[in-house]
Amino acid sequence: MKLLTDSERAEITMAIKDAETQTSCEFVVAEISHCDDYNSTALLWGIILALIAEFAALVLYPNSTLKLVAGEFIGLLIGFLVIGRIPSIKRLLVPKSKMRNEVHYRAEAEFYQRGLYKTREENGILIMLAVFERIVVVMGDKGVNSKVAPDYWETMKGKIINGIKQKQTGKIVAEVIKSSTDELKKYFPVKPGDKNELPNEIITNK
Repeated sequence: MKLLTDSERAEITMAIKDAETQTSCEFVVAEISHCDDYNSTALLWGIILALIAEFAALVLYPNSTLKLVAGEFIGLLIGFLVIGRIPSIKRLLVPKSKMRNEVHYRAEAEFYQRGLYKTREENGILIMLAVFERIVVVMGDKGVNSKVAPDYWETMKGKIINGIKQKQTGKIVAEVIKSSTDELKKYFPVKPGDKNELPNEIITNK
């Protein structure tokens, strides 16, 4: 499941490279297809449907064990094949709080696994697009967090969400990175000896 096209990835990569010629902040953009498989939701609804089918079979065919078992099997099958395999249906049935929690955990994992906390000035910035969940995360390390306004990342996130709604995700992500550079370079200008500490290419992962 992808959100960005190849040309959009290239556009974002160029925006990161350009930004990092002006500020020592390190941008990392990750496109994650889904932060969890949510199979527990498909199983739960499969069980619910199996119970409904079992009840219907008991009412319609009270003396048929075969139809009772068939109803249970069909309910479970619908749960796995329909709910479990069709993202649009699964997304409606997964609790929003669970999706938010999974995205939060995944963003923190990406932040540490990709080494954003290791930058010299503690100014790594993660922009994560969780495609299945339709959630955007923007987070910075403690160095950059100490300089920007408390709502800075939320403002960036809001712009990206609007870009997604307008089907201009790549363009808006690139623009957000470019526009933030003017603010960030006030606190983190490029210094002699600065080097690119993190990869500029988009991280694409399941």
